[in-house]
Amino acid sequence: MKKYLFILSIFIFCMHQLHAQIWTELGGLDGLSPNNMIQSLCYDTAGNIYAGGQFKNSNGKFYVAKWDGTTWSELGGLNGLAVNGNILDLCSTALGDIYAGGNFKNASAKYYVAEWNGSNWTELGGLNGLAANAVIYTISSDNNGNIFAGGSFTNSSGHQYIAKWDGISWSEVGGLNSLGANGSILAICGDSFGNIYAAGSFKNTSGSRYVAKWDGISWSEVGGLNSLAAIAVIQTICVDTLGNVYAAGAFKNASGKQYVAKWDGINWSEVGGLNALSANYDIKNICFDNANRLYAAGWFTNGTSSGNGNAYVAQWNGIGWSEVGGFNGLAANGAINKIMSDKNGNIFAGGNFHNVNGHQYVAKYGMCRMYDTITASIISGNNYVFKGDTLTIAGIYNDTLNTSITGCDSIVTLILTVLPNGVNDLEESNSNMQVFPNPTSDIITVSIYNNVHKAKFKIIDLTGNVLAEQLSETSKKTTIDLSKLSSGIYIVECQYLDKVFRRKVVKN
Repeated sequence: MKKYLFILSIFIFCMHQLHAQIWTELGGLDGLSPNNMIQSLCYDTAGNIYAGGQFKNSNGKFYVAKWDGTTWSELGGLNGLAVNGNILDLCSTALGDIYAGGNFKNASAKYYVAEWNGSNWTELGGLNGLAANAVIYTISSDNNGNIFAGGSFTNSSGHQYIAKWDGISWSEVGGLNSLGANGSILAICGDSFGNIYAAGSFKNTSGSRYVAKWDGISWSEVGGLNSLAAIAVIQTICVDTLGNVYAAGAFKNASGKQYVAKWDGINWSEVGGLNALSANYDIKNICFDNANRLYAAGWFTNGTSSGNGNAYVAQWNGIGWSEVGGFNGLAANGAINKIMSDKNGNIFAGGNFHNVNGHQYVAKYGMCRMYDTITASIISGNNYVFKGDTLTIAGIYNDTLNTSITGCDSIVTLILTVLPNGVNDLEESNSNMQVFPNPTSDIITVSIYNNVHKAKFKIIDLTGNVLAEQLSETSKKTTIDLSKLSSGIYIVECQYLDKVFRRKVVKN
């Protein structure tokens, strides 16, 4: 009973660890293993995660990577997209189609938006349907399935503009020169009222950067002329469920710190107040989760300056800013280019930060399990508590997380065995017998301390069946092959003279 209580206490400790919120590498160490930075992320209605950027496949082509909950793969198969430039932004629609834009061109040397329709990649609108003459930095979709694109490409008058795909053709939002931007468009977003917002390096008549709004009739500066008066590039914008507009980028407050600006319908303000976030370098991306919490990330770090410390994802919970995962919870050793939250509230980050093997990766922060499999045993006549159930029968029991709440898709498996009464407290009573490696996948070595006598070894399953026997001239060091056995827990028994020793061994 002493051993049973000890195992149960370990199990209870593990259960407290199973639901920890931590940063993990999506797909495990080097599951994606891109050969360059990640610049864009999105997800679809089925929960698949997509990533794009400067990384290439084995043929040297840029591609969109897909995480389906089990593995990373190239969307469309090898060279399914095969674009000739990096992918700067991704978005999806309610129908599950995926769109990509960036620094790539078609056969006519025109930049375009690529569409994945579930079967293949095509140029949205057909060859030269958009025919952008420069890089596409940002793409977005609205509730009606329209696709919007912006970048450094210009119209016939030489002005940057927002292009809209309505399912039939591309057009300039508002008509020719309605926006009349004089610089690149780096961010686009929409609200639930159908308004479209745009920002970037373009300026108003006073030379200040601003957030532009299309209300279905005309373009205007959010808040009026110079109400935000950003003195540097606006790199990211988003809207919350109440219709408040947020902007961030390279622009700074009066103290020289980058910050997230909020338009509440009356005025622009710094989220949290002056220097609440106090970012020491550019903010590349902001987003909201399903609980309306605001997140920001970029090139800023948790050090005293941008040259030291680690990049991190900051969260505004309505009261204060904090580092997601705690200090150095992510500990990104390079810039964070993109963050997003999925429908379950998990946070994802991608950029130029690396894992221990030097590869960039997609980081995930969410309610995830730290253990996948628990093996435990009880002595016949005792019981085991799992998920609140009292178990007395050997078997495999699963605890599945509710994905609608946590967004995790892992299962914790309990492998419970019931040992015969004769093997109670084996490890304590038979300290002279050692089995290694344990667990094992094939060969084990069994040693009996200071014994030179002939011995008989048996491999016994947990129902008492003898699966194998082996004689040895000396039991001081004997090897036994378990490679043909199924995965599970077995008993190794050694008999010599009038002594019997037993040990449990786990076969992977």
